[in-house]
Amino acid sequence: MNGVPLHPALVHVPLGLAVGAPVVAIAVLVAVWRGWLPARAWLVVTIVQLMIAGGTFVAVSTGQDEEEKVEKIVPEEAIEEHEESGKWFQWTALIAAVFSVMVVVAEKHPIGRPAMILATVLTLLVAAVAVRTGQLGGKLVYEHGAAEAHTGDRPPAADHD
Repeated sequence: MNGVPLHPALVHVPLGLAVGAPVVAIAVLVAVWRGWLPARAWLVVTIVQLMIAGGTFVAVSTGQDEEEKVEKIVPEEAIEEHEESGKWFQWTALIAAVFSVMVVVAEKHPIGRPAMILATVLTLLVAAVAVRTGQLGGKLVYEHGAAEAHTGDRPPAADHD
């Protein structure tokens, strides 16, 4: 991609979906409970959650690929904080996706509605972790100059905040 790193180009997909997923989940939850939509409408939420979870695996993988270049400029502590948050994003997204699938599977079972509530709450957790991960990634770029690892316009990192 002409020297443009793949990680920042790909991370915005799961981040954006994660921020929007709670709105979709709440809307579908209310619509199902009021009888406006059948319970199988939850499949929309499940597809979004699976896309988020899949996207986090791509984001973490491409982030690890970029780490060696960026660590020449950015303090290691800042990279590790973002990486750790990214892994939390990955695992919370995966857990939310699993619970969302469980809602679809248990559609007609009495556990279906409570599972739908839990899955909705999990979308809020995933969104919060996504926002934190995105903030830390932005800090790498805008405060620590991570983008310069690809342009060569910045001296190596001094271990400071």
